[in-house]
This record gives sequence, C-alpha cells and structure tokens, in this order.
Amino acid sequence: MAKLPSVSDLTSLSKEEVKAFFSNIDTVLVDCDGVLWFGKNPLPGSMEVINRLKELGKKVFLVSNNATHTPEQYVKKCSMFGTKVDKNDIIIPSVVIGEYLKDQNFKGKAFVIGSQAMKQTLTDLGIECIGDNDELQEESLIGFTDNLKSLDLNTEAVILDFDLKLNYLKLVKAVVLLGQSNSTYIIGATDFNVPITPEITIPGPGYFENLLASVTKRKPIIAGKPSPVVAKVISKRHPLVPERTVMIGDAMTQDVLLGNNCGFHTILVLSGVSSLEDATRYPDNKPTYYTSTLGDLLPLLQ
Repeated sequence: MAKLPSVSDLTSLSKEEVKAFFSNIDTVLVDCDGVLWFGKNPLPGSMEVINRLKELGKKVFLVSNNATHTPEQYVKKCSMFGTKVDKNDIIIPSVVIGEYLKDQNFKGKAFVIGSQAMKQTLTDLGIECIGDNDELQEESLIGFTDNLKSLDLNTEAVILDFDLKLNYLKLVKAVVLLGQSNSTYIIGATDFNVPITPEITIPGPGYFENLLASVTKRKPIIAGKPSPVVAKVISKRHPLVPERTVMIGDAMTQDVLLGNNCGFHTILVLSGVSSLEDATRYPDNKPTYYTSTLGDLLPLLQ
C-alpha cells in the first residue's frame, strides 16, 4: 500500500516560523461557512484572526460558495461578529457570475435556479433574472404543461445554484432552455455536501448539475470554487501574486483545489467539511498546512 503524504499542522510551528510564513503572504482568501462561522454563530477566535491579519497589512477577501446572502448581508454579518469588511471584498458565485456575464457583454435574460439573494445580487449587477422562487409545483400534467408553455424560449442563460425551493418544474424548465443552442449555462456552487450545522450536512448543487448533465449533455461554466474564474474576478480588484497568496478553507474539493489550481499556498481548516484523512488521500491536491480551527492561529499571530 502506498504511503499517504503527510501534511504539517500549522500550529505545531513556532511563532517565528508562523511569522516567517505570513511575512511572505500579501493576500488572504478565506472561506466562511465552517471556517468563520456556522449559521448565526461565529467559530471561536475566527473573526479575531481575520482582524489580526488585517492589522498585519494583509489584503483579506471572503471567498464563499454560499450565494444565499448578498454582499451587503455578508458585510452586516461580519460587523455583528466584530469584523469590518468592504462589500468589494466579498467574492461569492452571484458576484462572479455577474462579472463574467458583464465581461461577455451579456444583454439577455437569465433563468435562475437560486436564492432570492442571488437574484438580487445579479439584478444589482445589471442582469435581468427570470424564474421565481415561489413557482408552484404543478400536480397535474396539464397544469405542468401549461406552465412550461409560458416559458420564454428567448432566455439566453441558465444559472444553477443553491435553491431551497428547488422543484421538478424548475429543473424541467432548465432542461428546455439548455436545449436552445445559443443558451449560456453557468453553475455557481458545485458543492455536493453543504454543512448547515456541525451535525447536519445537506445535498448541494453538484448533485443537480449531474442530473442536468445526464439529460442535456451540457457542461456548465463554473463560477464558484474551485474554478480559476473566481481568482480572475479577485485579480480585477486586487493584484494576485500566487506565491504570496494563501487560500484558507474547510473543503478539499473547493478551497484547497482552488488554491492548488492557482498556485496559492493553502491551509485546510478541520472545523467544516473535510477531515485530515481527506487531506492526505490525494497527493496531487495536498494543502500546504492544516489546523483544527482558524482560531488556533490567534496566539501565533500576536
């Protein structure tokens, strides 16, 4: 059996070694859910670490696959937890999608399977959204068909993301629109598992992307982690030097993979999705360091 690659615990380093590591870092990208907080509760010491990194002169971006909040709501949440962040430092799929479509000079309508917050953010960025979160789940085939007939086939983009009100009708509408040759297909979060509390994890949009792909044979543009498109949006706001950038997150297949795709340093935090076993399972996607919680770094950054 092949020997598993080892990953170093960042908190096992001395203060001098941690200082030396961060002295070579200009930009910090940090995930939110499972790293900074769970729902309404901040993880102990996490926001204090963000404050300390900012005090040390690091440029900090919050890079989340969760677009169920607007950037303004992220700013407000951070403020409640004692950390000041700028709206432009919030990088979420709705922001990335809006920026991508603007770069493509997109002028059409977008059918959105996603949260109201995602639609609001896209609308604020000048994207016309259709597809209502409160669409009825038709219980008769006739009513279902009539609803489909009302679909605007000139809609030029289909956007898939996390939607607590997802239903069969929305998926079928997406299938119909993806059958149009000129349609653009974009997915925000590709996560398969979404932790909503330390004890509860629910299915993410990745499962529904697989379903649509099996029917339509279409592959989407990815506008969430681990796609390098995310880094391109950040680089328009702040220069990214890969060897002086670190990605901190709790998910190997989103956070660590984004960092490795872009040549960044990576820190896996074990307070969310992935375990230390996950970190050693794939030698081609190994984090630079790991730590049990982000708050564990606070004493080493003083």
